Amino acid sequence: MTMSGASSPDDERSGRTRGTPVFTWLREHGGPGWVTGLLRLADGIQVPDSVGEVISLSVDEEREVPPSPRRLALMIRNAHRLAPHDGRLWKE
Repeated sequence: MTMSGASSPDDERSGRTRGTPVFTWLREHGGPGWVTGLLRLADGIQVPDSVGEVISLSVDEEREVPPSPRRLALMIRNAHRLAPHDGRLWKE
């Protein structure tokens, strides 16, 4: 797979090393319902039967999003859900 802005061996940013390859693959091979399937993996949210098709997906450039008070509060309340309890189970 070729992506613009290829990473160097020292580049460990999660967006480039994990996010971009996953979302690039999903965009190209995930089929029409991949977004709904991905959301169903999340614990503690209600997902409708279908969230619809992706209108656009940009994975070439990493975007920096400033932290909002609401997002920071959500992350603090759910800190236990933001990291796997056992990293060895990442494939599951």
